[in-house]
Amino acid sequence: MPLLDGIRAISILLTITVHAHIGQWSWLAGERGVTMFFILSGYLITFLALREERENGRLNLSAFYVRRTFRIFPLYYITVAVYAVLIYGLQIRSDKAANFSGALPYLLTYLQEIPFFFGVNGATSNIPLFHSWSLGIEEKFYLVWPVLIFVCLRRLRAWRLPACMAMIAIFAWSPHFGRYGMLLFPYFHILVGCAVAIVLNEARYFAIARTLSSRLWLCAILLIFAAVQFISPLYTYWPFQQPIDILYSLVGGLLLAALLTLESARVRILAHPALVFIGRLSYGIYLVHVLCLNVSEVALGKLAGSVSVLVLAPLNLVIAFALATAVALAFAIAIERPLIRMGHRISGEILAGRPRPSIVTEKT
Repeated sequence: MPLLDGIRAISILLTITVHAHIGQWSWLAGERGVTMFFILSGYLITFLALREERENGRLNLSAFYVRRTFRIFPLYYITVAVYAVLIYGLQIRSDKAANFSGALPYLLTYLQEIPFFFGVNGATSNIPLFHSWSLGIEEKFYLVWPVLIFVCLRRLRAWRLPACMAMIAIFAWSPHFGRYGMLLFPYFHILVGCAVAIVLNEARYFAIARTLSSRLWLCAILLIFAAVQFISPLYTYWPFQQPIDILYSLVGGLLLAALLTLESARVRILAHPALVFIGRLSYGIYLVHVLCLNVSEVALGKLAGSVSVLVLAPLNLVIAFALATAVALAFAIAIERPLIRMGHRISGEILAGRPRPSIVTEKT
């Protein structure tokens, strides 16, 4: 979907600013880019599952998990290997070796959010690949959500939206559950996207949702969304942070629903080829952007003191983004796209009920 790719592109550009160490970019609230990724993940996975159920009568879990595995795992584990080579093999930033070793069991088992929230070796920062915490959250969602909604509620489809809304309420309150409640709160954002997909899949709800695409409603939603985006950096402390996080996701869900029900000509800016190109590489960019920022900042550090930070700060982002895009494109061509195609081929064979040939004898 070009529209979703455009939103992904904006989200990854925002996310990169969070991890830049030259200049002050906090006013952009770049961490909201990850929130939008969560909402998009919930929407897209639910939308695709509903489409498969509509076409085939049910969601095939085996085929679903095959597609997710080939989509997510290869590039991620290659990135982990790159970090290992740089830190252990080439001794680059060997000062991070202890923290990387402490985090590695979590990185390898998709429990990345644990070192991110609770730290390792007594450290809550300076942990390599710390930004992959969101992938750990999403992977658990991929495991549980299809079973819950498309297996347990397969014959109770009318209960799906109420069940989703109930879970949204529960996870919105999860930070109050104690020390580990913060691990659950990100699922609130994902579930907002799930609710959007379920609403737009039902004709009776779609007609109501389409009113959001009127000029008046769309302008109101955009204004509130922008206001929360730029006000949120001012309120990053308790008790304001959580209500703002909740408001941002809810308004973001409304905005997504409005954009999805608009006439295509009216959202063509989000489907611009440049944004679509970036959006389709966003996963790879997300994985490597911190490494690329490190490279850029080391190079530009030599200019500190002789060149204004007003020049260095945007230049740092441009260089890091260009590097990350180049690496992500290389990964996409050599690894990501071929394996996604393989995953879809295997998934198609599962859906068709055909026996899959051995990997050893399969032609390449």
